[in-house]
Amino acid sequence: MTHNINIMQIKDILTGELFTQKKITQKFANRQNQIRYNNLKAQKKRIEKSFIDKSLDKNRTIIMNLLNGEKSIIKHKEFLLGAGFHLGVFSFQKKIGELLFSGIYEFGIAKKDETHFQLIRF
Repeated sequence: MTHNINIMQIKDILTGELFTQKKITQKFANRQNQIRYNNLKAQKKRIEKSFIDKSLDKNRTIIMNLLNGEKSIIKHKEFLLGAGFHLGVFSFQKKIGELLFSGIYEFGIAKKDETHFQLIRF
């Protein structure tokens, strides 16, 4: 008695080469293709986020240096802009009392009045 088993080949999603699956969930011909595919995908994501991530990191560094161990300080808007601070980039908002702080990692910035901002470490 012979069994007729259909062996189906599929295309590797990175290279397009045909291969025979060893598991039903296998999408790559080999482990190296899977690693390369995932590295390329991660690189694309880093590139897409780089503008925001660089601005957030720069803002974080500026606040950290200005606080210099203090919990809270107030700085003039022009001083912050002169230091290279980007006022339109933050990752979350948190209300503390009457102030709405824009969060940059473990730090926050809130508008005190038309020309001054409060910087804090959460």
